[in-house]
Parts: sequence; structure tokens; C-alpha cells
Amino acid sequence: MLSSNAGVNNGGDPTLNSHHAHQQQHNGGAANNNNAHMQPHGHTQQDHHHHHTQPSHHNHHHNRQDEEKARLRAEQRAKDIAKNQEHIFYSTRYYDDVWEYRHVSLPKPIARHVPNELMTEEEWRSLGVKQSQGWEHYMIHSPEPHVLLFKREKDYQIKYLNAPPPKP
Repeated sequence: MLSSNAGVNNGGDPTLNSHHAHQQQHNGGAANNNNAHMQPHGHTQQDHHHHHTQPSHHNHHHNRQDEEKARLRAEQRAKDIAKNQEHIFYSTRYYDDVWEYRHVSLPKPIARHVPNELMTEEEWRSLGVKQSQGWEHYMIHSPEPHVLLFKREKDYQIKYLNAPPPKP
């Protein structure tokens, strides 16, 4: 079903004739198929999409393993927090003109679950840290990642919660 390549200017290069014949054969004999754009290796765009396969059973197996690892990590995290929560150390508050500060030292079994980024209130509370409202995890002290540094606006409780001043 090969055509004679009449009208094709290949400069006398027989490999171009051969390639053109392959294209025609691949495109069902059409010398110029406007609906099928050629991709590398003589495949059409339509054919190219068929080379990709759906996720395999192998990938599904990895997802199940990943889910199991995540479940085990979550269980271990919950155990570590429950077992060590009473060993969390809360410093006294210290102040400057604008902020009040405190640091919280976590025992190592809890500290290993601290992310390498600042945490939201929900995140640090989920580690078992208990303190009144308004505290912001504002800095990571790299040499001691188990020490969480917090600040909040000075007199926060008086201004926003109508509470008596905190005891130092």
C-alpha cells in the first residue's frame, strides 16, 4: 500500500522517501492527514496518548503501604503525646514594651513530631501544649527545636478576654 511519493521533494535522499512511506503507511495511506499531527518516532498525537498506562496495581500497593505507615505514625504520635504530656515544661512569662513571651520545652518523644516550620495554634495544641488564648508560635530556635518560642500582645487577656492580669 506504499505510494510512489510523487510530488514529494526530498532532494534525492532515499531515507526521506522511506520515512515518508512509513508515515503514509502509519496514517492509513494518506499522504497528508491533517487530523493526525506527527510526533517523534512517527506516532500520531492520538497514538501518543495510548502509550500512557493507567496506574498499575503496583502503585496501588504503594498507596496502601503509605497509608499504613501514616496510620502507624499517627498512632505512635498519639501514644507519645499521651505518655509524655505531663513532662511539657512551660516557662514563666517575660515581657518587653509590646509583647509577652514564653517558651515551652517538649520532651523528646513529643519533640520528634514537631514540623520544621512555624505551627498554627491548632498544630501546637495537637502536640499537647496547653496555654491560654492568643499565643503565637513565632520563632524556631534551630539549636533547640524541642523549645517552642511563643509571643502574644502584652495584656492580651485584659484587652481581649476581660480577664484579670496573669500571674507571672
